[in-house]
Amino acid sequence: MMLTVFAIEKAKPRAKPYLLTDGNGLYLLVNPNGSKLWRLRYHFGGKQNMLGLGAFPTVSLAGARQRRNDARRLLADGIDPSQKRKDEKTAAEVTFGIVATEYIAKLGEEGPAESTISKNKWLLEDLASPLARRPVTEHSVGSRQAVAACRDWPALVAACRAKSRRAEQASLGDELC
Repeated sequence: MMLTVFAIEKAKPRAKPYLLTDGNGLYLLVNPNGSKLWRLRYHFGGKQNMLGLGAFPTVSLAGARQRRNDARRLLADGIDPSQKRKDEKTAAEVTFGIVATEYIAKLGEEGPAESTISKNKWLLEDLASPLARRPVTEHSVGSRQAVAACRDWPALVAACRAKSRRAEQASLGDELC
């Protein structure tokens, strides 16, 4: 029998956790502390797995069913929903700043001219700093974010050129004295 919102709301905590099943592997785990958690049981690679879908009432009955159907579609395509979630979380932890730092380190090991390293460092660390905390995923930076990051570049370039000229003039002044 399919679950109803009334049955979920009426479920009271007991001494031990218990399940209210909905169908196709979806169930609601009612804990002794009163929390109600959506879970999905599924088989992948010959093993039974469990996927957490959220807590009731944050995730409604319809929302849990939708998430179950999404997970079932992934399983039909041969993708483990639990592994996909882990991969997405890992991808979100890799940011443009981390990638830029790794690139600069790799560039330093390859042995190009010092000016090449400093220019790349300036571009990636200073000018692209608004993007440093953005995760690296397929569609993580939209055109608005890229435009906003690039909007300040002319001012930064002008400031760096002025600083460079002042440094050159100061060094020339020291040589003349």
